[in-house]
Amino acid sequence: MQDEKNSAYESNNPVKDALELISSRNSNGEVKQTLHKLQELLARTKADNENLNQKLDREIRNCKLLEDRLSSSEAKLRGIVESIKDIILVVTIEDKKLSNVEILPTCESHGDATTDQLINKTAELFFKETAENYLEQVLYALDTQKILHFDYLLQAEENQVWFSASISPISDKSALWVARDITQRKAAEEVLRKSEELFRAIYEQAAVGIFMVSLYGEFMQVNSRFCEIVGYKESFLKQISWQDITHKDDIEAELMHVRQLFTKEINNYSLQKRFIRKFNKYNREQWVNVSVSLVSDQQGMPDYFLGVVEDISHNKWTEDALRNSEERFCAIFEQASVGIYQIKLSGEFIEVNPRFCEITGYSESELLDLTWQDITTLDDLNSCIDFMSDILNNQSQANSIEKKLLHKNGELIEVKTSISVIKDCFGTPQYYLCIVEQ
Repeated sequence: MQDEKNSAYESNNPVKDALELISSRNSNGEVKQTLHKLQELLARTKADNENLNQKLDREIRNCKLLEDRLSSSEAKLRGIVESIKDIILVVTIEDKKLSNVEILPTCESHGDATTDQLINKTAELFFKETAENYLEQVLYALDTQKILHFDYLLQAEENQVWFSASISPISDKSALWVARDITQRKAAEEVLRKSEELFRAIYEQAAVGIFMVSLYGEFMQVNSRFCEIVGYKESFLKQISWQDITHKDDIEAELMHVRQLFTKEINNYSLQKRFIRKFNKYNREQWVNVSVSLVSDQQGMPDYFLGVVEDISHNKWTEDALRNSEERFCAIFEQASVGIYQIKLSGEFIEVNPRFCEITGYSESELLDLTWQDITTLDDLNSCIDFMSDILNNQSQANSIEKKLLHKNGELIEVKTSISVIKDCFGTPQYYLCIVEQ
């Protein structure tokens, strides 16, 4: 095609035709020299025109490519904007005053009536009594050329809708306002806030000690009750681990449970242990019941240990006192110089001591197969039944009665029997305790 252009150019060039005519008619050297120069100039002009044509063709192709790219970019941008669920406005400012608010078409703008109402209400923010406040936000973003973020609340019929807005400068006079519905997030944050307040109230006011320790055992948080139980300040506890204040004989048993938590053999554990109160010379060991669970993060990885501690020192003291009392009773019961026995309310023997076996002539196993009625004479049986009934019903001032027992060999044994009723913690009678003097 370029050759055809050059051929047409050469055939329709009158300057060249005239020069050739002059050359043919004038053969002197001066004319030929001038003609040669004109031919060189013509060749250069032709080359320049060809370069210009090539450059023009390139620019046309580039412009066409740019137009195609721009059209494609606009289509993509339009598709992105229309698929966004946010409210998008273009706010234009002139001389520090509002010039225009344009609502960009997004999928939200094609929603229901409530959505349309929210979009309109967002645009109306710049035209009501709130205009000054929101205009200041836009002006600040334009002046600083920085993106500004804030939340605002709109009333839609009976519901309140929270939005998170970002203002992005797109020129010296215009800013892009993008608002996203965060009502669900706000509701979740409110639930979380109340939950944290409730946990904090329980944490601080609980009657039990609560602690959090790292996976390595260091105390992270402790409540005031835990500090009271173990006898250390919070600042001191946060510098040590639970092993540092646990009795050395109790550490290994608890570590075994900790390993089971890591391997998920158990979900939690509860045990009795001793804390060492180093600064209390009168009570250096503090008995507690501790319940511990392993708390995981959102990815399910172990995060920290949460423990609840109950002071059981009084229970331990009561248990020790009861055990000592039982030991003393057993010693008295076995070594007493008087007969002692326990019987059910229905009369069967529960327990008898050696001295009572001597008095009656029966062995312990033989007596446990009998009732007190079996070794009481018929003359004393009714009076004994009435007396024991009065004691059971708190209708007798006396607590002893004289009667005759039947010895295993048939002899009658005169004895004085003191009787008391043993009750449980609710006041319910459980059995009779009797002491026999011969």
